[in-house]
Amino acid sequence: MVKQIEQIAVIGAGIMGHGIAQVCAQAGTPVVLTDNFPEVLQSARVRIEKSVAMLRAEGLLSPERADGIMQHLSFTTQLDEAVRSADLVFEVIPEKAELKKPLFEQLDRLCKPNVVVASNTSAIPIHRLAEFSRHPERVIGTHFYNPAQLIPLVEVITAECTSPSALRL
Repeated sequence: MVKQIEQIAVIGAGIMGHGIAQVCAQAGTPVVLTDNFPEVLQSARVRIEKSVAMLRAEGLLSPERADGIMQHLSFTTQLDEAVRSADLVFEVIPEKAELKKPLFEQLDRLCKPNVVVASNTSAIPIHRLAEFSRHPERVIGTHFYNPAQLIPLVEVITAECTSPSALRL
């Protein structure tokens, strides 16, 4: 598996996706946030900017750190562009297996070898999502609590097929 995470992709810019992207950017890692809908991406950018401004105003982020967060974020509607250089991919699309299956199949083709795909699902068992991938050993669940950018708690879920190295990120 990946030794060091140099870039993260977050697929799905809705309620959870924008918060997960913000958390990763706050940690100093470059993040590409992607969504099929440009208006959702624009809304995510505005929500992140407002959230960062609120954290700065409350003294929870220094001005320098707050400015750096947006510099670590990029936005695109192109899935291939988002995941091509990613070392870790967070899947945060709607909780529908019929949407997740084709996405996992695309990720098999588009991602670098050894990329861990972490689903933020809370409704679909991780072993079922792992069945959608040619690399089930690299599929994990990462259930962030909402709002992800304010609650520092992530439940990590594995399946029997999950490789222990997928958890060492």
